[in-house]
Amino acid sequence: MQENYTPLAAKTADAKVLRRVDDWKRRLIDLSKKNKLLYFKRSKRGNLSITSPDAESVFKKLVLKQKQMIFWMPPEETELDGLGFRAGSVISHPPADQLVSENVDRTDLERILKNLFRRSLSDYRERGVRILHAAFGMLVWEDAITNEEVRSPLVMVPLELSRENIRKPFSISVPEVEEEAVLNPALQMKLNDLKIDLPGLPDDWEINSLDQYFQSLSLKVADLGWKVEKTLEIGLFDFQKLVIYKDLENNAQLAIKHPIVRAIAGVKDSKLLINGLPNEKDVDRIEAPESTYRIRDADSSQRVAIDYALRGQSFVMEGPPGTGKSQTIANIITECIANGKTVLFVSDKMAALDVV
Repeated sequence: MQENYTPLAAKTADAKVLRRVDDWKRRLIDLSKKNKLLYFKRSKRGNLSITSPDAESVFKKLVLKQKQMIFWMPPEETELDGLGFRAGSVISHPPADQLVSENVDRTDLERILKNLFRRSLSDYRERGVRILHAAFGMLVWEDAITNEEVRSPLVMVPLELSRENIRKPFSISVPEVEEEAVLNPALQMKLNDLKIDLPGLPDDWEINSLDQYFQSLSLKVADLGWKVEKTLEIGLFDFQKLVIYKDLENNAQLAIKHPIVRAIAGVKDSKLLINGLPNEKDVDRIEAPESTYRIRDADSSQRVAIDYALRGQSFVMEGPPGTGKSQTIANIITECIANGKTVLFVSDKMAALDVV
C-alpha cells in the first residue's frame, strides 16, 4: 500500500533515490587508464594513424559530403625511403584522395584492416553498436595526479568499414543514420571533474570548420600548457554506456519520480501492483477467444503475462532458454497493436531482436 509521506520524508526519499542514481552513473563510466578515450596509445592492431590527406580534408569528404574513402595499399615488398613508397626501383606515390598510413607495409595494413572489420562487424551484429570511429584531433594534456602527458581523442565520428571483394581495397564511410560527429564524452566528463569545460562542437560545420574548432580549443587550453594536435586516428572506441550516463544526468529529476526506479532504489512509496490481476487458473474464464490476437501458441503462464502487459502492469518474465519468452513477447506485441497501443521493444543483443 502507498504510505502517507510528510514533505520532509518525501524530500529524504528523493535524496535517497538520487544517491542511487548517482551510484548507477558512476558504474557506467570508466575514467581509468584502460579507457582509450582518455588515455590513448597507438597499438599495432587496434588503430591506424592516417597521415594523408589531412584531418580537415578527410572530415569534409567523409562527414560533410558523405563520400566513401579508400585505403591506399602500398605495393608488395615496399621500402619506405622518406620521399615516397619504393617497390624495387619504382617509387609509387598514393593518390591525393586516398587514405594513407605511413610506415605501415601492405601486409600489416591488411592485417589491421581485417581485424578492425571483423571486430566492428561482430559488435554491430551482436549489439547494434558502432565501435569503429574516426578520432579527429588529440588533446594533449597533463594528468595532475601522475604528472604524465596524456593524449585524448577529440571529435568522434562513427564509421563503417567495407570492401566489395578480397581483390578490392578496404573503404570507409559514415553510416547514413549515424553521421553526427560528437565531442569525446569521456573526455568531457574527466575535464568536468577538473572544472574545465570544452567548447561545444559547431552546429554548422560549413560555417565553422574543423580547423577553426581546433584553433578555438587551442586558445582555451593554452593557459594550462595544453595543446591540440590535428591528427586522425581510426580505431575501436566504445562509449555507448556514456550515452546512458548522459541520459541519467539530463533526466535525473524525472527518473527519481518513477515508481519503479524508486522501488529499485529501495523506496517503496508507490503502488506498483494493479488491482484484479488474474491468476493462471483464471485465464480460461476471463478470456474471450474472439478478442485475442495471438500469432503464436501460449500456455496459461504466458497468457497471464500477455494479460499483465495489456493492463499496463510492469513485471519481469524469467525462464531458461526454449521456454517461450520470445513467443510471448511476439504475442504481447500483436495484442497491443490490435488494441491500438504503441510498442517499443528494446534488447541489448541484436539476436534477440531478430528472433522476435
